[in-house]
Amino acid sequence: MMLNTEFVPGSNTSGDMACADWRFLLPSLDLEEVLCLRMPPIKVVSVLSTICRRLNVVSTDLKAIEELNRAARERGLSKLRVIHANDYARLPFSESSMDLIWIAGVDGSLETRMTNSPAQNNLRAKTGTIGGVSSLSGYVRTADGEMLAFSIMMQNFIGSSEPYRKAQDAIGIMMANLRRR
Repeated sequence: MMLNTEFVPGSNTSGDMACADWRFLLPSLDLEEVLCLRMPPIKVVSVLSTICRRLNVVSTDLKAIEELNRAARERGLSKLRVIHANDYARLPFSESSMDLIWIAGVDGSLETRMTNSPAQNNLRAKTGTIGGVSSLSGYVRTADGEMLAFSIMMQNFIGSSEPYRKAQDAIGIMMANLRRR
């Protein structure tokens, strides 16, 4: 017997990743935490909860939060944690969840950026650059110890992204210096 593994474009016309059992592609995937920054359908939540120890969903839609919590209770999905966007800063992520993003002045694409500043060894972020677009998104702890989440995207420029990266660095350093008290 031969298994047909040919992909047919357009076969998943609903756009719902839970329409097929794709988990066989990642048989050893065992994630500590997964974060969804939009409200996924309950079928997607059910699938994602099988590959992680904790599933976090962050939304601004109170009605959708209530509906997802109700549906999750009905299905016994105990790994789900639905949080309103205003409460995002209180998510108890473990330090190991930060291992996948670069540290300013230390490693990766941020190794030479924001050195000798309060952002060095503090700001953790992912970078992105493509023709006419440069971005920096991540977390930084302020001078008061408050954790900030940020995303900076600069676009529609011609030429080098260097001046835009320098502006991002200046913003990152400013956030690390921030005092509210």
